[in-house]
Amino acid sequence: MQPVNTGQTADREVATAGNFYMHVKSLATSCMPVSARSTAEATGIKNALGSAEERRFFWPPIIDDCDFCQSVSVTYPVLELPVKILPQPDETTCGPTCLHSVYRYWGEDEELAEVIARAGRLEHGGTFAVFLACDALAKGYKATIYTYNLTVFDPSWFAPGVDIADRLRRQREIKMDYRLQHATTGYLEFLSRGGRLRLLDLSRYLIRGILRRGLPIITGLSSTYLYRVPREYGPEDQPDDVRGLPSGHFVVIAGYDRERRKVLVVDPYAKNPYASAHEYWLSIDRVVNAVLLGIVTHDANLLIIHPPRPGRQEVP
Repeated sequence: MQPVNTGQTADREVATAGNFYMHVKSLATSCMPVSARSTAEATGIKNALGSAEERRFFWPPIIDDCDFCQSVSVTYPVLELPVKILPQPDETTCGPTCLHSVYRYWGEDEELAEVIARAGRLEHGGTFAVFLACDALAKGYKATIYTYNLTVFDPSWFAPGVDIADRLRRQREIKMDYRLQHATTGYLEFLSRGGRLRLLDLSRYLIRGILRRGLPIITGLSSTYLYRVPREYGPEDQPDDVRGLPSGHFVVIAGYDRERRKVLVVDPYAKNPYASAHEYWLSIDRVVNAVLLGIVTHDANLLIIHPPRPGRQEVP
């Protein structure tokens, strides 16, 4: 296996998108014990390991019992995954548009309209990340949600031995809020299909650790905070700083710049205040805070989907 090629941009090392993708793919299909690899090869692939804090978040390990996969990841000061996105057709289809972009990243060629038609819609438009995850699971993908939505999940539910599905059912019998009821239906389906829920501190280390595995991140967040725009009011979502309410949105996080502490946001909303090309670099702190504030709109999550690895046992 050859080390990933890199280019130099403004004295910063940048992973070439295609080469990085092929590198991750080759790791997934040709793992063998470290002892079976030459020292030179292992050194070339390691290139530059991140901090111990970052290595905690190498999710998911490609092969659970492979020493090489557990210990090796390529680190670049700047990383951009080749995620391309179409404009969302209307104000409420940002979620399925982001999902469509990740399907394309994994090599699918499905029409956006088909993905939108399958996505669960709320009464007033939009959807929850869990319904995007259920769509991916139904297509045979693996899906993990990192949740920060304490209106749906109690932190104590993530202790070993707790049956989260049972807790969700019991909560549904007591709390009648429409959005909570709808989200609960989605999460019960998600768990029954083999989806995985995680509760981990949301940090730049977690985000970079996921991206370094070649995994784009779909995230539900507060667009009001992300864009720093007035809240919205009425059926037409008109800006109104007094009567308005915070709005939610979906974007894809597809890269990072360690030196500048920024992440690459791939945004389906053509009228975003940052770029007309649907891609922009934004402070990682701004994005993390926008994700956490997504709790107001039942968002506040990271969704990771990837194809199953043929011939390999998946990580529990």
